[in-house]
Amino acid sequence: MYAENLEPPTSITPDDPPYPGASDAFPTHDEIHTDASCVEPEIGTVEADPHTVSYKEDKALTVKEGDIVILTKSGQPAIILSRQLSQYITHPCKQSIVVKLLGRPIGYNMLCSRIKALWKSISFLKVVDLDNNYFLIRFSHEEDMNLALIDGP
Repeated sequence: MYAENLEPPTSITPDDPPYPGASDAFPTHDEIHTDASCVEPEIGTVEADPHTVSYKEDKALTVKEGDIVILTKSGQPAIILSRQLSQYITHPCKQSIVVKLLGRPIGYNMLCSRIKALWKSISFLKVVDLDNNYFLIRFSHEEDMNLALIDGP
């Protein structure tokens, strides 16, 4: 979209690591998700169904030449990702919404119980506290997310 106005940089090539000291090999999906520093802590669930929401079945990511294009114009970088890479990165957020609580703040457990009472027909969801009255709600099915967005309070 913006690539037509940008010229490729002369000092950066696709084979260069992103920063000094970085390896030029991209980690695989398993390497990313087995590193303890990258594991998302599970704060809580409204209903326990560990087999419903899982990203472990994803295929390993293979980055090919041309999947990441770095361009600059007037010193401003632009990073263009291929459709496959972009979908891989955004996959965990496809069935999630961010909720901002307005008014008097309520606790995490109270929010979970209210969501469970309001959205009885939703099979499984996970609530993550993002601080400052923001919560991430991850649904197990796209239909559940649409039900909450369209018919929910």
